[in-house]
Amino acid sequence: MKVWQRKRRRDVGEKAYARLYLLPTILAGAAAALLIYELRSSYRQEISSVKMRNSGFAVVVASRLAGALREIDFILRDVHDHVTDEQLAARGDATSAETAALNELLSRKIKTHPWLDGLGVMNREGVIVGSVKRRAPQDVGADFSYREYFSYLATHPDQDTYYSPAFTETETGEIWLAASRTLRRQDRPFSGVIFAGLSGRFLSEELGNIHFAEGGSIALLDRSKQLLFRTPPVVEMLGRAVEDLNLDEFLSSEADSYTYIGVSPLDNRRKIITFQQVPGAPYLFAVASNIDSALAGWRTKMRGYVGGWLFSAVVMFLTARAYSKIHIVNDSLEQRNRELQKAINEIHTLQGIIPICAGCKKIKNEKGYWERVESYISNHSQAFFSHGLCPECYEKELRKLDEISPPPEQES
Repeated sequence: MKVWQRKRRRDVGEKAYARLYLLPTILAGAAAALLIYELRSSYRQEISSVKMRNSGFAVVVASRLAGALREIDFILRDVHDHVTDEQLAARGDATSAETAALNELLSRKIKTHPWLDGLGVMNREGVIVGSVKRRAPQDVGADFSYREYFSYLATHPDQDTYYSPAFTETETGEIWLAASRTLRRQDRPFSGVIFAGLSGRFLSEELGNIHFAEGGSIALLDRSKQLLFRTPPVVEMLGRAVEDLNLDEFLSSEADSYTYIGVSPLDNRRKIITFQQVPGAPYLFAVASNIDSALAGWRTKMRGYVGGWLFSAVVMFLTARAYSKIHIVNDSLEQRNRELQKAINEIHTLQGIIPICAGCKKIKNEKGYWERVESYISNHSQAFFSHGLCPECYEKELRKLDEISPPPEQES
């Protein structure tokens, strides 16, 4: 019996233990689900934020370059209005007064815009008749008819302006781009070309925000995918075509911008890359953010979330374990108390001197009344009486009945 009771108590305790663990398990599972949702949601938000930052910065630098090209075109227009037929006919004679006057004009104009590295005028044969540069010697008299911007405008006289792809400047070896304008006279639709050179190195200093590039890179490319500059620099790639399927897809589309997550072809690192078209010019910016750097803050925050969840889960389980043990002990104590109380309730001890009648054997109770022995004991204990006759009394009662009842023959 005792073994069965102990087994029953153990089974009840284990069930209570399991029930108490069920709630923390459910809560921990729900918290884990919420944590996973928060991780996924915050990751998407962080990636979206980086994409928006890339796009915003790309729009800013593209707008700056577009604005600078418009300002430079105004300078080319002004030069166009001041170039004379005599200066074009000088055919690059550096000693002539016409060439000196033209170079003086170009010297004044190049100082009006800090982005200009070179400014020059070519006649209709492609010969330089006037030229000034900031960091290179003049090349008056040189034949630049092989330059793409000259050959394009010479074969498209209806075009007013042309922006060249990247090319290597002869004297400095730097990567340049050129903004050019057709020079016209009333009697001839094409009389020459006015051009302005911008070096990729200077554009890198002006547009390649080094603080932004700490977590990624900024690059300028032309429509033929040639790299004009990149911050941080990749010298071996300057002037070369960048092979990227996503770039090909962007160039084949009519979109102004395109953002994707992939491996950069310049450093083979996984990045968030945004391509942004420069308005009105055949150039585009590639703004890239290093995913590891961009998500560093997010990872730190998420580690805090995960650590908090683990700490909460451990606390809940330890609390449930402790409470379960306390609950089992309390149940065991309560069960024992009930058993002891039951035993106590079943034991009523009659103590002290009990006054009893020597004759009738009645007992005097605490209220002063005389009670039969059976009543007194029943009222003061858990005992009950079942009346019967012992063998001696039984014989006595039979003799009494025999004395009272006459013989059968006497009755008849």
